[in-house]
Amino acid sequence: RRQPRRDGRGGGAPKRRPGGPRPRGVAALVGVLSGCAASAQASLGKVVPAHRLPLRTAGRYVVDSGGARVQLACVNLYGAHMSQLVMNGLDAAPLAELAAWVPALGFNCARLPFALEMALRRDLRVPEPRTSLRANPELQRLSALEVFDAVVGAMTDLGVVVFLNQHVSTAGWCCSGSDGEGFWYTDRYPEAAWLDGLAAMAARYRGNRWVVGMDLRNEVRPSGAAIPTWGTGDPATDWALAAVRGATRVLRERDDLLIVVSGIMYGVRMVEVKSRPIHATEPALRNRTIYATHYYYGWCFDLVAKDYLIREEGKVILFACWLWLLLAADAATDGPDGALASTRDLANRIDTSPGGESKSLLRRSSSCASLRPLAPSARRPELLAASLLLLLMAACVVVGKRLELACGH
Repeated sequence: RRQPRRDGRGGGAPKRRPGGPRPRGVAALVGVLSGCAASAQASLGKVVPAHRLPLRTAGRYVVDSGGARVQLACVNLYGAHMSQLVMNGLDAAPLAELAAWVPALGFNCARLPFALEMALRRDLRVPEPRTSLRANPELQRLSALEVFDAVVGAMTDLGVVVFLNQHVSTAGWCCSGSDGEGFWYTDRYPEAAWLDGLAAMAARYRGNRWVVGMDLRNEVRPSGAAIPTWGTGDPATDWALAAVRGATRVLRERDDLLIVVSGIMYGVRMVEVKSRPIHATEPALRNRTIYATHYYYGWCFDLVAKDYLIREEGKVILFACWLWLLLAADAATDGPDGALASTRDLANRIDTSPGGESKSLLRRSSSCASLRPLAPSARRPELLAASLLLLLMAACVVVGKRLELACGH
């Protein structure tokens, strides 16, 4: 942790004289980032000049005002939706410096999350400005929304396009299934408040051409016992209907914005969109809609199954089949009383059989292996376990393939 400065203004990056040596740790960090920037700029998006705005969509691409493709490389600037109400990093470095790193590293787009209560309460103060804005004393007297304005302005002054993201209703960490924030409305903020907040933010930046889009809501997900849907027509759960209402309200304030619609179930699931494609059925959303899916490895069963199961599919199936056949053949040698006859016992029985009966006994054993019902398996936990393993493998493959389509990966 940084030690407080002697002037009583708290910690922060140590000052250095212009042209003087950088602190050793800072020099190393700048060196690494500079090296990354050289390669990143060659492959990531370029800053969007004014003459290419506004943006729209054409098929699967984002294009400029002339129809040329625009490749967006976006960074998520997290924090203003949290209880601190300001972007992370403003305690450690000046805003201008933080903003400058975005295009320096090859990014041309920033996603700025905000809380609905900040949008609706323009006088909402930053709870601990001396802490969260330590490196930006000129921002400490501003309201939370005015600090957000400063961040937006710092990005767009450099030509970085901004997507506003309506992250949560009540400021705080996101996301869980028990925080009451899973839907676009909450007990504290009904849908009407959500629509008012979207409209207020769209209108607030109407004069800034580099504010190019509105992400209507982050990670719509189950809230208590209620589960979000897509295309069911239920006004309480249908995110497709709500997204249309939200987009309509945004575009009423500013009709040149892109509309970002995330999937349901924490943003992962998009499979129902093809049955209710709002980008095609709603005139206001044509050439305006970007669908967003969030990548969570642990929530995408198909990816986990592929890495930990399907990768060794052949070996697992071969082992399971071999074990099952071995145990099935062994179970088929059970005597009438159900007791297991071992291989040695079977050999002794063959050797002690009267002449001419050995082949008959072998034929009976062979026929038992193929024709005897597997009732003895009920008394054989090993055989039952092997059978369950095979069934589990089949289920994993089927479910994994189904979810591979559902998750869209």
